[in-house]
Amino acid sequence: MAEQPANFFSTTQIAKKLDRDAKDVFSLLSDRGWIKREGKVWRLSAKGEFEGGRYTQHERFGEYIVWPETIKDHRLFSSETFTFLTASQLGKPHKIAAKRMNLILSELGWIERFHHGWKLTALGEAVGGQQVEHESTGMPYAQWPERVRHNLQFKATLEKLSQHNEHLSKEADFFIANDRLCGCLDGHQVESAALAEIDNWLYIAGISHAYRREIPTELDHGTERIKESISCDFYLPSGHIYIEYWGQERSPADLQRKLARKEIYHAAKLKLIELDESDLDQLDDVMPKLLLQHDVDVY
Repeated sequence: MAEQPANFFSTTQIAKKLDRDAKDVFSLLSDRGWIKREGKVWRLSAKGEFEGGRYTQHERFGEYIVWPETIKDHRLFSSETFTFLTASQLGKPHKIAAKRMNLILSELGWIERFHHGWKLTALGEAVGGQQVEHESTGMPYAQWPERVRHNLQFKATLEKLSQHNEHLSKEADFFIANDRLCGCLDGHQVESAALAEIDNWLYIAGISHAYRREIPTELDHGTERIKESISCDFYLPSGHIYIEYWGQERSPADLQRKLARKEIYHAAKLKLIELDESDLDQLDDVMPKLLLQHDVDVY
């Protein structure tokens, strides 16, 4: 078996030395004309050969490209053009998963859905986005220059989301006076940071929703007929689904109110999604599953 030449490394190994994703390095080298895709393999161009690229043979993996270790010091890898970030990298400092970050970028109008991938919009291109394709699947996605972190609209959106997360840890937040309502990304004014978190999740996911919509209560409930006006936390007109957040019960009276409301939903045979405090940190996992139970597909 032929050995890899001394002081020569595969593109993946060079990416590791640069502390970058391998797909980003492959994409950059392809964009700059150092390598080109032929079928399922990468081939060197004349430019790539000039920069020191060569082929080596592996018994298991066959022929592949290797580079001299000094290539990592090339100005190409230290220039601003290389500091492109994926949605995952953009979201990491804020503990936002790639799926949700893409939805945030979509809400900003920078990308739009394309089958199972994402296409860059004219606005996304204007802020410096770059359209790329996944190496193995060919699915389109976008990458972003480091400077996009400082975009005013992007920062304002993330700051509003992080403010709500900070408030969630404060018990007093659960009963905010009317003059201290939490503002949501879609303009809704809600009564707590917890409700703001849910509202923002629905909005970013592209799900039409109403806040404090009345529940249909003029129905026979046992031997009594309920005629009082009761509002839900959220209502999804697509699917006629109601959402209640049960994280604000702090007294026996609150608990009694919760049980009475649950009985109303049950008696009216309404579609209900119930959330509590433990769900707030994992809405990206919890909500798609709960919505799918009511035939609403997210992502």
